Amino acid sequence: MKTKKIISIILAILAILPLLAACTETKNDSEPQKVDDNKQSGYLEALPETDKLVLYRTTSNYYLLDPAVKIFRQLYPDVDVEVIDFMDRSQEYDTLIQTEISSGKGPDLLLTMDASEFPDIYKVMDTEVFCDLNDFLGGDPDFDLGDYNKVVMDSGIYKGKRYIAPINYYRDILMTTEETLSAAGIDPGNIRSFDGLTGEIKKYLEKYASTKLVYNQQFQYFHMLFPWSGVDYIDYETKTLNIGGEDFKKAMEAYKDIYAQDGEPGEFNGLYAYFVIADAIRSGQVAFGRGFLLNAALKFFANNYGALAADGYTPVYFPFPSINGEKVAKVIDMAAILIASQNKLNAYRFVKILLSGEIQGINDTDGLLYSYFPVLNAAIETKINNQLDYEIVILYEGKVVSTPEEILRDYMAMVADIDSCHLLVPGPLASLFANYMVPYFAGTDTYENCLGNSRNYLELYLSE
Repeated sequence: MKTKKIISIILAILAILPLLAACTETKNDSEPQKVDDNKQSGYLEALPETDKLVLYRTTSNYYLLDPAVKIFRQLYPDVDVEVIDFMDRSQEYDTLIQTEISSGKGPDLLLTMDASEFPDIYKVMDTEVFCDLNDFLGGDPDFDLGDYNKVVMDSGIYKGKRYIAPINYYRDILMTTEETLSAAGIDPGNIRSFDGLTGEIKKYLEKYASTKLVYNQQFQYFHMLFPWSGVDYIDYETKTLNIGGEDFKKAMEAYKDIYAQDGEPGEFNGLYAYFVIADAIRSGQVAFGRGFLLNAALKFFANNYGALAADGYTPVYFPFPSINGEKVAKVIDMAAILIASQNKLNAYRFVKILLSGEIQGINDTDGLLYSYFPVLNAAIETKINNQLDYEIVILYEGKVVSTPEEILRDYMAMVADIDSCHLLVPGPLASLFANYMVPYFAGTDTYENCLGNSRNYLELYLSE
């Protein structure tokens, strides 16, 4: 039996990082390209040994980059790893990386969260500035794609080439309690389907107009529906639009019902940062918890589940249901090797470190704020064991907080059980909703007119 550490924690509420601007994701429906060992085995062997590796360190990648650099330097002491720091120059970095990559310059490897430096990662991939990682994998006997979550890994394939290596991913899990649902008049039998949940949400908001639906920052409801509704708006492979169908209309109608609450961040009274979701739920300020402070690390889920249970509540958790029944996830951190890199072999070695057990199983209970969910299947067990070793047995208002192992395993299995994974595309949909669909949400124009304007905009966007 593992030794449990009882830790008394009194935490001030942490400043919550603002979410990215309203965005959408699109999944890749390419037929995954099978790595042909015979065809590609010579590529890796032909890459020259160099003594250099250039990386860019940013506010969004340092938590993975720093430990990976440490491992790389231990494994390859003769390679000079040049880390250029942009931690205090985030705005400069976005412009610089776009300019450099388009002109054949920049780091050897791009390590990015949500590909947020680019308005549209698919348009970047269209320019073929990234290497096809299948060329590397085909000649590497020490790397087996079968060890990884296939759905997530294949989201990095575009037009038959594996441009992106997902490092971790995210699934939107909602949390509430049986007691909260009962008090709010929400039928727990309805909340696991899109129609059922959005129907209950509409009734809830009509009854409790002054109460927030979820613990949210600005445009959290937007983020709750997109991409988790499962609706794809653009097919980048064929350059066609998927708006105007029944599923798209259903998503628009669902957002219209909650649009009025989505303009400003909610202000909530929470005792401790790590328990802020539990505090908001148990105090009746919200019906559901979701988002970064619940799902960005296993410890967040464990803290909030344990706090609710310790207070006598019966926690309920479930994925936000998609319209078509798909189990939807999205890639968070991802890596790509630049085609212009002069140090491709070292860049590939760095990618392998990012996908190794040391990084995939990184211990987010050891001071790390977040780590999301590993693509390496074996790292799921590592994450659970890390949590049990740390054993979130914390004194919370004088109560012992602990989440049973079977709950941790069920939660991680729920996150890993996906059949659709998306890459972030912040540019076109931000404009679509901010500029063209808002009149419909606000009730100042018809759905048909707004849809027509949206289609005109997206057709022009795709043609550029």
